[in-house]
Amino acid sequence: MRFSNKFFTLIPPKNLRPFSQHSTTTTPTQHFSEKIISPESQSSKPSSQNQILDTLFRYKSKPESALKFFQNLEKKRGFVKTVDVFCLLLQILSSSPKTHGSVQVLVYHYVSGNAIPCAKVIVEQLLECSGRYGFESDSRVFNYLLRSFVEVDKITDAVECFRTMLEHDVIPRVPIMNTLLTAMVRRNMISDACELYDEMVERGICGEGDCCTLDVLMRACLNQGKFEEAQKFFEEAKVRGLELDAAAYSIVVQVACNQLDSQLTTTTPPTQHFPEKIISPQSQSSEPSSQNKFLDKLLRHKSKPKLALEFFENVERKRGFVKTIDAFCLLLQILSSTPKTHSYVGSLLNRYVSSHAIPRAKVIVEELLECSRRYGFESDSRVFNYFLNCFVRVNKITDAVECFRTMLEHDVIPWIPITNKLLTAMVRRNMISDARELYDQMVERGIYGDCYTLHVLMRVCLKEREFEKAEKLFEEAKGRGLKLDAAAYSIVVKAVCSRLDLNLACQLLKEMRELGWVPSEGTYTTVILACVKQGNFVEALRLKDEMVSSGLRTNVVVACRLMNGHCARGEVNLALKLFDEIVESGVDPDVGMFSLLINGFSKIGNMEKSYELYTQMKLLGVQPTADVVNFLLKGFWKQNLLQKAHGLLDLLEKAHRLLDEAVELGIADVVSYNIILLWLCEIGKVNEACNLWDKMMSKGITPSRVSYNNLILGYCKKGCMDDAYSLLNNILERGLKPNAVTYTLLIDGFFKKGDSERGFVVFEQMMAANIAPPDHTVNTVINGLCKTGQVSKTQDKLNDFITKDVVEYGALIDGFCKMQDMESASKFFTELLDVGLTPNAVVYNSMISGFLHLNNMEAALNLHQKMIMNKIPSRIITGDISTGKTHSSGVILTIL
Repeated sequence: MRFSNKFFTLIPPKNLRPFSQHSTTTTPTQHFSEKIISPESQSSKPSSQNQILDTLFRYKSKPESALKFFQNLEKKRGFVKTVDVFCLLLQILSSSPKTHGSVQVLVYHYVSGNAIPCAKVIVEQLLECSGRYGFESDSRVFNYLLRSFVEVDKITDAVECFRTMLEHDVIPRVPIMNTLLTAMVRRNMISDACELYDEMVERGICGEGDCCTLDVLMRACLNQGKFEEAQKFFEEAKVRGLELDAAAYSIVVQVACNQLDSQLTTTTPPTQHFPEKIISPQSQSSEPSSQNKFLDKLLRHKSKPKLALEFFENVERKRGFVKTIDAFCLLLQILSSTPKTHSYVGSLLNRYVSSHAIPRAKVIVEELLECSRRYGFESDSRVFNYFLNCFVRVNKITDAVECFRTMLEHDVIPWIPITNKLLTAMVRRNMISDARELYDQMVERGIYGDCYTLHVLMRVCLKEREFEKAEKLFEEAKGRGLKLDAAAYSIVVKAVCSRLDLNLACQLLKEMRELGWVPSEGTYTTVILACVKQGNFVEALRLKDEMVSSGLRTNVVVACRLMNGHCARGEVNLALKLFDEIVESGVDPDVGMFSLLINGFSKIGNMEKSYELYTQMKLLGVQPTADVVNFLLKGFWKQNLLQKAHGLLDLLEKAHRLLDEAVELGIADVVSYNIILLWLCEIGKVNEACNLWDKMMSKGITPSRVSYNNLILGYCKKGCMDDAYSLLNNILERGLKPNAVTYTLLIDGFFKKGDSERGFVVFEQMMAANIAPPDHTVNTVINGLCKTGQVSKTQDKLNDFITKDVVEYGALIDGFCKMQDMESASKFFTELLDVGLTPNAVVYNSMISGFLHLNNMEAALNLHQKMIMNKIPSRIITGDISTGKTHSSGVILTIL
């Protein structure tokens, strides 16, 4: 709800008639002062009184820190809370959902005190604080204040608070308004309650309340004998389109019976509704007092619960009988007074709650309380807890929550097992915030629950990925002395492992064993997976052995992670050993385990073992996946690179057979085809690659960018640059984006063919596509232009792209040396030194060779001396120079 920022522009007080009990706005002397007063501050400057407000305001975005600051300040000797400081704190805390519970507690304790300002002063100070400090308009804190006044039974203050809120357009919440009206009616402030309701109607607040509001007002009129007013309330609500409940109809039927107005009885709902009084054909013409005779007769059986039940059931069988809330609640209180009839209470409530036409849970709980007070039953929470349990059992969770909260409002303590059921049901329906709010309300009243409650709340934290909160709940429960079980430890272990705090996780496992519990398979699995994820493989293996020694067997999840760890460390044989152990223990291997081993052996080049595992996999009936096939294909391809020509055709044939088998199984994907496409293109079998391309297309597999790059490589190797370049256009037409590899292949192909112009055109296309050229691409362009004698063009065209590392400098220097332009070469050599780079052997070789070609022995020898000073091995230079085709190389060799 929102309110206007025009805080002090009052609404004309049309109905603001004061109550006879209404307090004045004069505050007693013991009221909270407007400023902080302490012995030390009485003589300080006036500005110091605002320092606390300024400091508190700095925590506006950190409500929890603001509360901590205030609490520390409160502990100081001589400190007195002031309204302005307290209101600023409330506004800060109400700005965050995390501290709403703290607002409620603070307001409740504040209102419970005897020396507080009048309600009007507090409300207006809250409004003034909101405007002064720029807080977002929100009625939450005002409604908390109003509810607290009602809860501590300060009804006059609550009315003043309510009216002040209305004056400033702060909208009271309907449930709190209903609570206030109910309290006023119970205190016989009926005319004042109706007056308050009239003020709300004039302002059009919340559709003038809800059905509970209507019930309260109609009962008030009925109690005072104002039957026409009750009827008027009913008709007005009906016209407004308010969804009426059974209780509303019940009350209006009672009005009709008291008025003996036959026209209104047509509004009676179906007989399964629960009106407030007993109605039967025989009683419609009797005196009003006859309506209470049934209750009186039922009450006579107070000490004989079974007779009370028999009497109730006998009357219930009479034609036209309708159960009423007050009669039903009286019966429940009688039956719950002795253990012998407790089972009847549960059965009756279960049938009652299962019905679709019953009053709201709040109405029933309050009627049970009223019945207990009126007829002098001993306070016992049993019937309320049975009632709550029934709501949960029939899956009316919203009603169960309302029942729970109403019980707490009236200090009826819900039983922990039933509370746990309710919290569990709420979590399953993803009512996470509501469940937490419910628990916070329990904690505020010192009800923490049991170990199962802890389980529910910690699982909520895991679900919301709030791992530290789960740990905090665990530690708080431990600190309270709650007897924790193995399940609580297992949950907190999951939370700790999610943060990869392995030391704490292992400590918790140790505690579990010391307490005599064997951690479950799931708990061990959680910690082992966390160890593998963190890279602590030694600890993971230790825990696996501990798990087996505890009588648990290694499951598939743990096996896969440990096997993957072994393979990542190159320990494929250990992974295979673990695989054999798991299979021997009776665990059926899955495709993931086979996949890890096949990939591991393929990476180390043991294709014989990889293929053996693949065959074993099929014999066991485990369906291979595309990944398994691709691991094998990559392994064959890498083995081909190592073996070169030896056995080349055999490997390629194996790869083709494996691909054909994968196609038959329907598991071949674009990666499978890409591997063999690359293979064929690398060995120059472009025609076969094109045939495979057509086969891939016929199977409905769309080529990827990698597919195009592979075929471009094949055409470039064959020198078919027109075909290669046409594939670039095909990529663009299909909506794919060429990458740096695509352009680099084409650039390199054109330069190798001597077509430097087209090579540079492709480079410019790459730039136009906003693809940053990697160093390899730039080096390809530099080498290509230098080899064709276009060094000056290199410098001009690539000036924006050259990062000028040692490799790029070397390419430029080598190009100038080959052109015998040693002046330019020397310039770049000097620049290389100036930018802090160290020339390598290749650079020195290019410079020395260039000077030798020009017979400049002095310059060549000087560079050789620098080379020695830089500790570049002379044998490399000797080898390089000895292969140079110059007549002077022998001179250098002799010198060396």
